[in-house]
Amino acid sequence: MMIEVDRLTSTLSLAALSGRGRPTPKGRDGLVESMRILLAERSSARKAPGAAMNQIRALLVTAPDRYAVPTEISAA
Repeated sequence: MMIEVDRLTSTLSLAALSGRGRPTPKGRDGLVESMRILLAERSSARKAPGAAMNQIRALLVTAPDRYAVPTEISAA
């Protein structure tokens, strides 16, 4: 088994060094790429309301007294 691995490694190494073993990059228009984009957008959309609330809360906590709102914000 070790001989087979060494033979495969040497064959692939020679192909890479000679320039014949260059892989073709995947296109960005396939179904897998579309699913990746949709999942990333969904994840971002789920995080957006919480991130906005955290920013508002941080602004209210760090605001000068003349701009601070006297009411308390509850976490959703």
